[in-house]
Amino acid sequence: MKTWKFFASLVRFQPWNYAFNCLAIIIVLLAEMIPGLVGQQFFDRLTARPAVDIGLWWLITLLLFAVMGRIAGIVSCQLTNSPFILCNTALLQKNILARILQLPEHMPSQPLQEKPSVACAMMSMKMPSF
Repeated sequence: MKTWKFFASLVRFQPWNYAFNCLAIIIVLLAEMIPGLVGQQFFDRLTARPAVDIGLWWLITLLLFAVMGRIAGIVSCQLTNSPFILCNTALLQKNILARILQLPEHMPSQPLQEKPSVACAMMSMKMPSF
């Protein structure tokens, strides 16, 4: 399976949760830019001719709204990111285990005759080295 198909199927599994998570991340990133723009406007006000004359109280208000936006974005990100990650992890584990149990060589009809250390050594010899 191609990587993009894999991620597209994860997004299709929970599209609304993914969309809200992306929106929360965008809000956090945009809210983090506002203090820099407010600082630029403040220092422009110290010169004789600012490019845009915005009052000092508007700058303070904009900073307060930026803080509230960051808090709301971070809380929203946590509320949407955790369920998205946990549900996708559970889905992947369920699918991987179901696939392993479907394979006939992984369903022994009799118990292993080797000791666990020997079985682990045999498995490590079968694994390709990277």
